[in-house]
Amino acid sequence: MDNIIEGVYRFDINHGVEYEIYFNDSKSKGSVLSARVFRKLSKPQIVLPSLKYKQPNELINLIVPLSGRIERFQQFIDLFIDVCIKRDKHVYLTVVLYGEKDFKIIRRILKDLEDSYNFRKYQLIMRNKQFSRGRALHDGVIYWKGKNPNVLMFFCDVDVTFDEHFLRRCRSYTEPSKQVYYPMVFSLYNPRNVYEDGMIPSPQEQLNIGNQYGYWRIYGYGMTCQYRSDYLRVGGFDLSIRGWGSEDHKLHRMYVAKPEIRIIRAPDRSLFHHYHEKHCDPSLKWEQYRSCLGSKAKTEGTLQQIALQLFKLRDKYNDDTGSDR
Repeated sequence: MDNIIEGVYRFDINHGVEYEIYFNDSKSKGSVLSARVFRKLSKPQIVLPSLKYKQPNELINLIVPLSGRIERFQQFIDLFIDVCIKRDKHVYLTVVLYGEKDFKIIRRILKDLEDSYNFRKYQLIMRNKQFSRGRALHDGVIYWKGKNPNVLMFFCDVDVTFDEHFLRRCRSYTEPSKQVYYPMVFSLYNPRNVYEDGMIPSPQEQLNIGNQYGYWRIYGYGMTCQYRSDYLRVGGFDLSIRGWGSEDHKLHRMYVAKPEIRIIRAPDRSLFHHYHEKHCDPSLKWEQYRSCLGSKAKTEGTLQQIALQLFKLRDKYNDDTGSDR
């Protein structure tokens, strides 16, 4: 029991409960073993399949699409330095930039990263066209330059925070041709609605899980770990989609349609999405526009927090106009 790291389980209404347990290999330092246990909906019985080994130093290609958001990208790089360069040390960074006007700034940030930490495992891809998240991630997949053509990939966003424990799960919960990882991200509410005026903590101190701080993105599939060969085999993103949303849902559904590939879907306590103001373009397709508006409304806060802000606005209006209504 001392060697167990963690585990996930899922309930299949037709078959039973399936457990996947990960633990350290006592015979090989640093290696991780996984074992799958299945309890059928019948008299309790355990089925233990063959064990599989996962190397803790497997390279991950972290792909980040970027359009504007220079200040936030610098914060993301600070996180990358702390987690990926100083601690994990086995992550490749692919930045897919949309917008020629920001190219020199982003290139300078990455060059500073190289000069300060002797870090050369990165590439910058520039696209001077309308932003498309699916297209950006797809380009990061296609233009991979590493020696291993079937690299493990992490599709990430610039507003996401993670740690080395998530990177371990990214490696453990994936397997070529057999398994992909779709973690649930904890999305943080607008800090102006969560904390008292003037009492907003630093971004790092806001990383708390609780109903008053944010919510689990149950229907969000944007962050995922999967192998390059699996992405290409299922067909990748729908590149006809423009603008915000729905490309991640379609890719997930492609994996659902492949019964030979297991999808690990579980809340990940190391994965946070920071609040940022969202603009929903009315020219989007109705399904995308409605989804964008729904996401925008939900990230502002709980119903109670929003109601308190409305009461404050009403009281301020009454004070300014001298009205008692």
